Amino acid sequence: MIEMNKELIDAMRKFKEVFGDIVPLRELPQCTTNEEVIIAINESIKKQVNILPECFGYKRLEEKKNILI
Repeated sequence: MIEMNKELIDAMRKFKEVFGDIVPLRELPQCTTNEEVIIAINESIKKQVNILPECFGYKRLEEKKNILI
């Protein structure tokens, strides 16, 4: 479960600066931890590619619009 703390907020701000977009917390699975999100954000920034959709499985939802949630 995600809990807003300084470390997560700082990572999310860096993500916004680099990619010009927010971290879509609503798209993440409920079991996701702060540590997992922060690692994925930092890896995205390092690679200069937003890997969050692949890491958390919502890329499939974006690609296939006929999937019901």
